[in-house]
Amino acid sequence: LSAGQEEAGRILLAGMISERLDQVGEVLGLVAASPATDRDEALLRVLSLLGKVGGTLPPAPLAALVVSGETDAMTVEAIRALSAFDSPETVEALRSLLPSSTWNVRLSVVHALAGIEDPSAANLLEAIASEDRSTVVREAAQSALEDVPDNA
Repeated sequence: LSAGQEEAGRILLAGMISERLDQVGEVLGLVAASPATDRDEALLRVLSLLGKVGGTLPPAPLAALVVSGETDAMTVEAIRALSAFDSPETVEALRSLLPSSTWNVRLSVVHALAGIEDPSAANLLEAIASEDRSTVVREAAQSALEDVPDNA
């Protein structure tokens, strides 16, 4: 293939991915508007599927859901899904959860950051390893940092 054909293919693929992410946003909106009893179960399933999609740019509704999770279980599942998207936007969405008083949410943030290659993830792990109020969370962050090649 010529360079022009490769570039055209990349543009086409980016457009298709963008369209799919827009559809994901619509699905999340529909789920959020569902009755509460059905919504939580449906949303957890959608989040689980989103975590399998991954990519470099998280859909904005997913990042918003991480920040506004109604329950710890919902927030943790949203964190898992969001961790499949390797980007500074993902790290910022995860950073917003650190003031959480719930140690298991912060621990989920650490596990999510451990799988993100963006340099800002390692920087945030360093801060968590030295500043988090939970020994379990600090130790998990330190362990994650040991697995990052630049910090080994």
